[in-house]
Amino acid sequence: MVQHLVPPKLRRSAAGVRTTRSGGNKALAMWTWLAILGVAIVVWRTCQPRGDCTVEIRRGQVAFRGKLPAGRCHQIEQYLLETFADVSRLRIDLFYPRGTQQLRLKIRGRISPGDRQQIRNFLSTIL
Repeated sequence: MVQHLVPPKLRRSAAGVRTTRSGGNKALAMWTWLAILGVAIVVWRTCQPRGDCTVEIRRGQVAFRGKLPAGRCHQIEQYLLETFADVSRLRIDLFYPRGTQQLRLKIRGRISPGDRQQIRNFLSTIL
C-alpha cells in the first residue's frame, strides 16, 4: 500500500496499527494505562499487611487464620454466627502493634457502623 494515496484517517503505522495524524494511538494508550492500573491494584492488594489474626465469615462458615487461643475461637465463632447470620461476607483483621498491648481491628464487609462497634466491644472484652 502506498502511504500518500491512503486517506489520513485510514493510515497505518509500520506495525499495522491504525494511527491518527499526530502519530499516536489513543486506544492503545488507554489499554496501556488500564493494564498499568490493573498491575498496580494487584501489587497493592498483595502488599497490604494481614493482621496477626484474621477471622472471616463466608456463607455461614467462620474461618480463623493466625494466632488466636483455641478457647476464644469457639466463643468468637458462636457470637459471629448468632449476631451476623445474614451477612454473606465479613473479614476482621486483628493487629497487636509492636510494643503495645492495645488491640487494633480492621473490619471489612457490608455492615453498619453500629455493628462494627459491637464487634470491637466484644473482641476487646474477650481478648
